[in-house]
Amino acid sequence: MTDQNPTNSPVTSNSRNLPASGKVAPKSNTVEASFVFVDSLKQPIAGLSVRLLLSTATIEPTWQQGTPTHAGPLPGLPNPASSADPASAASASGASAAAITPASSAETPSTTQRNSLDATTDATGYATTIRNAVRGQSIDVLVKKRDGQYEKKVTVTPKSDFNAYTVASPEYHFSATTKLTPKDEMEVDLHIPIVKEGEIMTIERLFKEFIPFLTAAEKVTEDGMVIKDYPTRKKVVDPDAKPDKKGHKKTKRMIEHHYRAVKTGKPSTYALNVLPSRISYPSPAEFSDDQFRSVAKSLDCEVAVIRAIALTESKNEPFEINGLPKILFERNHFWGFTAPLPDKHGKTPPHPYAQYSDICSPTSGGYKGGLAEWVRLLRAAQLDFDSALKSASFGGFQILGEYYVQLGYSSPAAFVDDFMAGADKQMVILQNFFKTVKKSALPYLKTKNWEKITGYYNGFDWPEHNPDYPHNMADNYAASVAAGKNN
Repeated sequence: MTDQNPTNSPVTSNSRNLPASGKVAPKSNTVEASFVFVDSLKQPIAGLSVRLLLSTATIEPTWQQGTPTHAGPLPGLPNPASSADPASAASASGASAAAITPASSAETPSTTQRNSLDATTDATGYATTIRNAVRGQSIDVLVKKRDGQYEKKVTVTPKSDFNAYTVASPEYHFSATTKLTPKDEMEVDLHIPIVKEGEIMTIERLFKEFIPFLTAAEKVTEDGMVIKDYPTRKKVVDPDAKPDKKGHKKTKRMIEHHYRAVKTGKPSTYALNVLPSRISYPSPAEFSDDQFRSVAKSLDCEVAVIRAIALTESKNEPFEINGLPKILFERNHFWGFTAPLPDKHGKTPPHPYAQYSDICSPTSGGYKGGLAEWVRLLRAAQLDFDSALKSASFGGFQILGEYYVQLGYSSPAAFVDDFMAGADKQMVILQNFFKTVKKSALPYLKTKNWEKITGYYNGFDWPEHNPDYPHNMADNYAASVAAGKNN
């Protein structure tokens, strides 16, 4: 089937032409439609108030709700009710039918109307089953928000005799540390951008739409606690002081600190971070044997030499688990790109970003590794977008953004977008990198002079900053050859 999905809410349909197990099959123009609500981990969302609403006004029978007449609305979940009797369906399924008056017959059409049905999900996430939905008539699925209003999550169009829809919360698309329950997630508007499966992220979209969620906080209904000091002051005899002329001992003031947790009366807030979740779908996401062979042939060297570079730079993994390319942010490069020029008197003004020493410093360092490098990069991008992109190395071969012009790109963003697109483009960039920027390294690729390759690829100061690099590259070459990965 083809579902209309305006909110990009994940929805699956288990529509099947199943036998009715002795039940009377629906007429050709009426079908069953069952609805189950789950979170992103496929766990049921219980206690959710939902509304099913016919998309357009039409002449059709008033909806009758009940339990499904086949094995159940969702594989792996128990049947919401043991009985398929429509008369007992509402109480057996846990669904409520507010302001619903069943028609005397499913085949008796009413006047032009928009059918509507309210229900509450049970412990299995099951809401209800429309026993007499009209085939091909679209149904809007809405969820009641905390303000009492209903918001549309998805539109479905029943086509088969038996339709079972599993609706997953779009607000729960990303991993969150908000401590919200799945029900809360469906009811609260988090306004998180949605990434469709197969969609490739661009650096500008990541910067414009996702930065707020790197440090965003969502309030939860939980009393906040703070540690508060209740000091007491008192006079005590000073044993070290000499008595006065009358023999009285001197005293001194002492403060005793008493700490206890106090409720603030305000909700606590918890950080919501979207980076660990799938945020892009590069294609392809891994380097292939054919890619290695093609680049090695173009550079006139052994395949295992190119593999050694990939293994040394990124363990042969061009992308993080969330689909963004691996990166390393170099704060000293960002310092250099954003440093102010001397004035007409030859004096250099203070660096405008010196206070952000973890992302802007005259010395290298501050690395956090993994996805935390993306946090550093995007923080720097808020200060200077182009300079930040030029200051990071990208992908499976960790090539710096500052080379974008030499590699034929019109902007740092266009350069980074190719790294985000797929492993094949990363291979092309590596090939062009050696042919244009690092041509002097080509003879040493062929002779496997690891120290020379290291010097041209990572700088000839490697003995001070990364003395193990040539040795690691040689080991990775040997491992590739031993594994039969040299042809």
